[in-house]
Amino acid sequence: MKKLMLMLARLLRQAGRIFETDIEKGITAYENKEYATALKLFRPLADDGDPEAQYYLGQMYENGQGVPTNKARANVFYTLAIDQGNAEAQHNLGLMYQYGEGVIADVDKAAELFRVAAHQGHAQAQLNLGQRYENGEGVAENKKEAVRWYRKAADQGNAKAQYNLGLMYNEGKSVKKNEKEAARWYCMAADQGHAEAQFNLGFMYDNGFSVLYDAKQALRWYRMAAMQGHAK
Repeated sequence: MKKLMLMLARLLRQAGRIFETDIEKGITAYENKEYATALKLFRPLADDGDPEAQYYLGQMYENGQGVPTNKARANVFYTLAIDQGNAEAQHNLGLMYQYGEGVIADVDKAAELFRVAAHQGHAQAQLNLGQRYENGEGVAENKKEAVRWYRKAADQGNAKAQYNLGLMYNEGKSVKKNEKEAARWYCMAADQGHAEAQFNLGFMYDNGFSVLYDAKQALRWYRMAAMQGHAK
């Protein structure tokens, strides 16, 4: 019986591979760093207008994965994917405009691309859009909008957004100052390994800010941040 179950499991795995689409095969190859295989699968799909294949080709050219680094080519493929609403490509091209990589730096264009991706639920774009609003980069400074987008990204588990939201509550930026709420968001980010959040949480335990003084907890979080090279 056990041998029969193992045989059935093997057949199901093989059937899954047989019926796996070319884009799925390409993504699997890409994730396994088999870039030559991924490239061979993505190229015809991208030529046929597949936005995921176009996005992945953009990534490969941007990062020199299986092809020479070519930011201009990355821009071309990202733009093709963006024309079909691919949020990942919108976010990545936004970063290229933000930092002037392969394109002329344009913070307004970057903010707009982040906005479009953010509205599609892209957590990293939501974080980046929140940062644009907090700092007034490419948009008018608006701390309330920053909090709104940080919360959306934080609710999806983005550690940096959770940390930023903790800062907003800790400092009372466009929200009522609430150290307990700050500690809650720091804790979520710290549990994901965010060093600044770990340090801040340790500091709160060290000084009894919104949490009971607890030297052991303070030491625990300081140590975790220190192991990541956090200087303080």
